[in-house]
Amino acid sequence: MRTTSVVVTVLAGATLVLAGPAQAAPAHAGPPARPTPVTACGQTVTGPAYLARDLVCSDTGVVVGAGGSLDLRGRTLQGPGASQGGTGVHLSGVGDAQVRNGRIVGFYNGVYVSGPGAKTIRGITAEGNSLGVAGFGDMFDENEADVRLVNSTVTGNIAGVSTAYLRRIEITGSTVSQNNRGVELAWSGTAVVSRSTFEDNAIGLVCSVTCTVERSTFRRNSSEAVFQDAGDLTVRASVFTDNGTGYQGAFSTARIDGSTFTGNQTGVRSSYELGLELTRSTFTGNGTGYAGEAGTPGSPLDTLTGNRFLRNGDGIVSQDPDLELGDNTATRNTGWGLHAPNATDLGGNRAQGNGNAPQCVGVVCGGTS
Repeated sequence: MRTTSVVVTVLAGATLVLAGPAQAAPAHAGPPARPTPVTACGQTVTGPAYLARDLVCSDTGVVVGAGGSLDLRGRTLQGPGASQGGTGVHLSGVGDAQVRNGRIVGFYNGVYVSGPGAKTIRGITAEGNSLGVAGFGDMFDENEADVRLVNSTVTGNIAGVSTAYLRRIEITGSTVSQNNRGVELAWSGTAVVSRSTFEDNAIGLVCSVTCTVERSTFRRNSSEAVFQDAGDLTVRASVFTDNGTGYQGAFSTARIDGSTFTGNQTGVRSSYELGLELTRSTFTGNGTGYAGEAGTPGSPLDTLTGNRFLRNGDGIVSQDPDLELGDNTATRNTGWGLHAPNATDLGGNRAQGNGNAPQCVGVVCGGTS
């Protein structure tokens, strides 16, 4: 009997514990906010919104404030003409804002971005504007927007993307085509370009900020595919085809690694005060693979290692005394193989079957014939 009473007492205690106070049910969050229809030019939205019909605007199309998200639903915002002014969509305020899924045509600024926070442009076609996407600060007042251009097309503008004194810009999975200047990034901030295509522009990408370019394609840009006159540039695993010049740099530092240059008038051109590291890249069918201009002795070094130059006009041609060559191969170029009379030889260079003799000038090459 004593054992039974103990068991009953324990079970009763357990029952009391299990029967403790019930947790209060969570408050109902309520239905999501219903999107606001945009039906007139100049409207401002701060929550979810959509373009209810195509609009033709003489000035501002839509202002999207912090927390706003505008879905164009495949429709078109039409401006008064690229030279007449106006902004198609202004992503503004302190906080995140977004525009997506539609066309913005014929404004001075297709999309203008300002204010701290992530300003996202996704699935947009910005066409026939003066500036397709723009954001500017000045030397005393940086534009603190973090701009994200994703899966968009920027075409037929004077400048596809134009920024200055901007905090950060990311261009991902986008096409920049048939602009005078595809993307121009100036003065301060950082930029990351990935999985994007720059084609049929006069100049593809101008980097004067800290730029990283990876897994991107540059083709048929008539002047330079990538031009750098300031900042710090890294290019990785990218393709340069049928451009005037694939890459041209003048100042600061650059690294190009694991990239392919085919059919350009010049693959890589280095000049003035540029310090370049060019590694593990392949040059085929260019007028000249690498061209270096004679600079002032003591300028930053260009170091070329592990590159292949095959069936170009010339492989490497440079008078620059601030040039180092190591482990490069030049084969079956119709002119010079490795012609760099003032270079420093790091060893391991090879050349054979090139049109001009000797196969190597300025460095000692193995496999020469």
